[in-house]
Amino acid sequence: FDWAVVEWRAIRMCTKLVCGNRRDSVKFVAKRLTCPCMKKLHSATRKKVAKIGVCDGCRKQFPSSDLYVCTGCMIAEYCSKECQRAHWSRGHKGDCISLRPPGR
Repeated sequence: FDWAVVEWRAIRMCTKLVCGNRRDSVKFVAKRLTCPCMKKLHSATRKKVAKIGVCDGCRKQFPSSDLYVCTGCMIAEYCSKECQRAHWSRGHKGDCISLRPPGR
């Protein structure tokens, strides 16, 4: 049992719940509750609510498909190379090393 993997997955999930949207929250709850009403809500949410993410550089919301993921930690997301560079110099460099997935 590798605690580093568990910790990394927990950090990733918390980031999605805090910075994500209603779609991420409903998915999180629906996976853990076996209630049929949650499955219906999850299905309806998937159809109506777009996947949205937040750029870690400028803190603006964008469709998830438009965001680039940091190749170091695989957690931080950016809307452009400029935001990635700015965030790196503002302190992501130190965080990135500590947040790297196990085995990288």
